[in-house]
Amino acid sequence: MASRSSPPTHLPSRSLAALLARWIERLGPLGEALPGLRHGVIHNDANDHNVLVDDDARSVVGLLDFGDAVHTVVVNDLAVAAAYPAFDVDDPLAVIAAVRAGFEETCPLRTDERAVVIEVVALRLATSVALSAHQSALDPTDSYLTVSETPAWALLERLIAIDPATAAARIAEEAT
Repeated sequence: MASRSSPPTHLPSRSLAALLARWIERLGPLGEALPGLRHGVIHNDANDHNVLVDDDARSVVGLLDFGDAVHTVVVNDLAVAAAYPAFDVDDPLAVIAAVRAGFEETCPLRTDERAVVIEVVALRLATSVALSAHQSALDPTDSYLTVSETPAWALLERLIAIDPATAAARIAEEAT
């Protein structure tokens, strides 16, 4: 049985396994913070395939696919929504901050929730790449299982290099 801090098997390379192990270590303290955060039922899959926008693409008008809905920390809905648009951009923290600002137009975050946004984004990405690796090992012919894998790994690599306090400050303050 793997230890709690070991990355899952089936990862594409040793370097990516090492990256995931670094995130597992960095995310350790998040486990202590999560119980104190607000909990509720969230959509948990607000990505570009599931969000409906109006004709000018300026306002969200609906969501599809409630199959991933779950009772968890509210800030996780923001993390899921912010992870995907932060792929392949020059400044992912600015994008995450902009999504955070939009999210807060309808669901204001508490200070403790703002403080963990980068960690819950990374947790979403880490979960996504680990599940993708596992599921694609089970069914290597299903290309949908790995559709976000490459940009997710790249974003995890970029985010691990950013000082956590710096990231939290930028996400909390930008786009307000």
